[in-house]
Amino acid sequence: MEAYYLPSRLLAVVETVLARRSPTARGRILTFEEIMGDGIHRPALMAIDLTLIFHVSGAKLEKPVYYCVIDTPAMNAMVASFTSFYCIVYNSGLYQQLYPILGGLLTHEPLRNFLMTGEAPVDDRSASRISRREAYGILRSSGADMATTSSLNLTFLFAELMIGMVTCHELGHLFGGHLGSSSGPWQMSEAPIQNDRFGRNRSLEIDADIFGALACALLTTRLSSTSAWAALKLDHGKKMRFLFTAAYIMFSAMDYFGVENPLVTKKAHPAPLTRVFIMGMTVSNTLIHLVPEADREGIWNEASASVRAIEIAMLDTVGGAMMPDEALRYEAVAQGLWAEHMNRWPTVKATLDRSRLSVFPWAIVLP
Repeated sequence: MEAYYLPSRLLAVVETVLARRSPTARGRILTFEEIMGDGIHRPALMAIDLTLIFHVSGAKLEKPVYYCVIDTPAMNAMVASFTSFYCIVYNSGLYQQLYPILGGLLTHEPLRNFLMTGEAPVDDRSASRISRREAYGILRSSGADMATTSSLNLTFLFAELMIGMVTCHELGHLFGGHLGSSSGPWQMSEAPIQNDRFGRNRSLEIDADIFGALACALLTTRLSSTSAWAALKLDHGKKMRFLFTAAYIMFSAMDYFGVENPLVTKKAHPAPLTRVFIMGMTVSNTLIHLVPEADREGIWNEASASVRAIEIAMLDTVGGAMMPDEALRYEAVAQGLWAEHMNRWPTVKATLDRSRLSVFPWAIVLP
């Protein structure tokens, strides 16, 4: 694990640069020894290490890729290019904020059964008593107290998958040629970063989401190489359910920690829950060319079923879920973002150095 962690001689360099360029990244970088000595960090480190080994170790980049963890509660991550190295920076809050939400939500036995068998939870058509945002607030504050042994066993596996997903997104910026832009470090952040009048940065973020979705889906197909995941006896359907459940819960948490009304805020990052739609579109249209057992309709159905299972679990555990009119608004905005991106992307793509993508044979299926 230590091979990819930012060497101690570079900690002050990264701290100084990020404090100046990104307000959400102001904080002390933890040393590798501090992180290894605290079990709260271990799932994240395992996920980062596995992802970098899978996607970076054979890439023959012109300078090394490191990562580090900043001890701050914000739910952010970013990648930046320095003179002699790249560095992916994670705020510890990215996964620490997720633990109680996962621990509480995964107490829902029908959700756990859905993950293992694909059997959809029963929707008894109960009305939501509180807003979805309020429900996530309850999970954030009370989920740790609700957690059981069964939910905690899955919590740390989901945390691994979520941090792997974030890592793949940041690698999308690196390999996609985005770091040559003058816009500075790239973030998977719900902080109020720059408005983008021309939509270029938003297009780059969607490109990183597209790369990250397929890269993480391919990583998910290899999860059985670790003993904890192997014990779950993952088949293709189960892998997709874990993938989309992880994505939906993570982006829902980002939605909670973000602005009050994400659909009317123009930022470089699309609203969190619209990114689940982008992920579903990407994986269902690309994985079918790379994995023999994958089919477009089956992947999309697993994605839709995962979203529905989580919303039922939300309603049953804390009394709040997304309402149908809210879901329709998100879907409409997501479809609009996708169309906007596909229209703008050829022009943006022509300005980027995409040569690093050539190390991935599967990148040929990306837009």
